[in-house]
Amino acid sequence: MFDLIQQNLVTLKKDKFHRHVNELAMKPIKPSYYNHLDANTKHHIFDMDINNHSKETITDHYESLDERVLTCTDGFYYFGMAFPTSMSKIKSNLDLYSSYENSRKISQYSEFIKHRGTIADTVMGLVFTGLIVCKKSQPDQLHINIENMAQTTSNFNHLIIHVQNPKQTINIEYKRREQECKFVKITLLIDAGCDVTVNEVILGNSQISFDTVCGEYASLRHHIQQSPDSYSHYVSNVDLNTGSDVQIKHITWAKNNNSINLFNNVYHSHKGVYDFTSRTIAQDMSKVHVEGLINVTRQNTDSSTDWNHKGLILDEMSSISGSPQLNIKTKEVTATHGFAVSEPSKELLNYLESRGMSQHRALQNVCLGHISI
Repeated sequence: MFDLIQQNLVTLKKDKFHRHVNELAMKPIKPSYYNHLDANTKHHIFDMDINNHSKETITDHYESLDERVLTCTDGFYYFGMAFPTSMSKIKSNLDLYSSYENSRKISQYSEFIKHRGTIADTVMGLVFTGLIVCKKSQPDQLHINIENMAQTTSNFNHLIIHVQNPKQTINIEYKRREQECKFVKITLLIDAGCDVTVNEVILGNSQISFDTVCGEYASLRHHIQQSPDSYSHYVSNVDLNTGSDVQIKHITWAKNNNSINLFNNVYHSHKGVYDFTSRTIAQDMSKVHVEGLINVTRQNTDSSTDWNHKGLILDEMSSISGSPQLNIKTKEVTATHGFAVSEPSKELLNYLESRGMSQHRALQNVCLGHISI
């Protein structure tokens, strides 16, 4: 795979930024993110259609684009019919840059771009990087669509989002397309004191590496919903700062032999608050794996962190696995964690059926209640 990556690195631009991300793209993959997968899922996970991914613009699709939505497709980033540098004419509180023509501007963010050891991290060397800056204004919403405009089975995007706006909502939707996988690397930078909400809806197959870097006293509410056709692999890394407050809520309902995986890593290098809540359901021979790593440094005291997962298994052929891992170097910290898996309560199902619900409706209500967080 690395031979193919090396052959397809962005070589059109030989500037400092692209040399940097090309070097990052060649860093090794961490086996710990993939060891738990069965052979069939591993085959799909490592099947990157690198040779055939689109390297052309999508001018033929202009009419289908919404000028209110940022469309990301294979390293090209559009608001309606506007190519990157003219985007500010559409929304005055947003600036959009592409490393295709603004690599010097984007190189200012090089120190925040990390290779976390996932396959998704390799995309930074395969496509141009997009940078969107949410400038100070009234509370605002940014809508991002990750979709494939070409007839390929793999789609690659590398996006940096810098929030300067005191209150910002970001909605990200990964569009479903049959027999296709999206490989996405996102770095979210939140300025000091900013309040950000991120809503991610992941439709179709995907491999995602999502990094968050918080400024002092920044807050983040991050909602993640995974709904793949066959598999989804998501790795989240959060760097807390002094006084930052982060809440992540994750839900998934795995059906039809799905393989859904979420890894959640948090780094308490400063005093901050972190809360992770996950609710999962598995049925129809599906497999769900949720894992967390909480890191607290020796110098960091009075931080608070809570990691909690509850899973619901609907048949004997499905499974839910994972665990929280604590790497805490100080005693002066509040840290709680929990991982539980169960079957639907027979008592609750019987009660709902006694109130006139069908067996199917009763089970559906129990499941919907389970993932309502």
